[in-house]
Formats: sequence, structure tokens, C-alpha cells
Amino acid sequence: MWAIAFSWGFSPQSERMFTALAQQLPAGIASLVSMVPGLGLGVLCEYLCDGSLGKSWVVSLGLLAAVACGVCELGRRTAGGSD
Repeated sequence: MWAIAFSWGFSPQSERMFTALAQQLPAGIASLVSMVPGLGLGVLCEYLCDGSLGKSWVVSLGLLAAVACGVCELGRRTAGGSD
């Protein structure tokens, strides 16, 4: 959940990173490498929330973050500010 939230929340940066990597690497590898920061942040947030709040809060906050970042991404695309 957290990784999805971060990938949606930071989608303009992810797209720029993918574009830069795609010039140097094949597209499939560039796509996988561009997911690493979101996965890393997701694992870190899950670990920190689990250690401090408990497992049920990790799922609840991850779902809340994913929905909030998804809504922000939809608003960004609707407004045309995805560049």
C-alpha cells in the first residue's frame, strides 16, 4: 500500500527518472529501477509505523495514504499539470 501511495504521490518525479534512465538503459530495466525509491520509502514507512503503532495501523494508514495520493494524482492529471 505504501509503495503504491508513494508512486502515485511522486509520479512527476518518477516519470522524469524513467525518462532519464530510458535513455541509458532498456525500457524494461529502466521501469524496474524507477520503482526502487517508491518501494524503499514504502518499506521504511511500513517498518516505522509497525514498530510504533502496530500492524493494524500500518494497513489503515497505508490505505489512507494510497487513496489520498490517488486523488491528488487524479486532480493533477485533470488540471493538466502532469508535466
